[in-house]
Amino acid sequence: MEKLLEPFTKDHLVALIKKGVRKHPNLIEIVRELTDADPAHRKIFIHGLGWDTTFETLTFVFSKYGEIEDCKAVTDRISDKSKGYAFILFKQRSDAWKALK
Repeated sequence: MEKLLEPFTKDHLVALIKKGVRKHPNLIEIVRELTDADPAHRKIFIHGLGWDTTFETLTFVFSKYGEIEDCKAVTDRISDKSKGYAFILFKQRSDAWKALK
């Protein structure tokens, strides 16, 4: 299978999956499961945060978009104050997209 798909471009693969989903609608659930399994599709970067931003503040604000798997408010090692940015990993890709909107 891999050898067969190897020469395809991204556009070809997307077209192939779209055609497969039209013919077999349950295939979209498999695609969703695969994207939800990859943290790169569920992690967002937030910047411009105040110096008093904490893990608790971030989870309180962003949990309204969906379940959070992990949250890292980046802090200065010496002062323990926020550096003004954070990373939030949602359980589902769709929740990360809601937060980005």
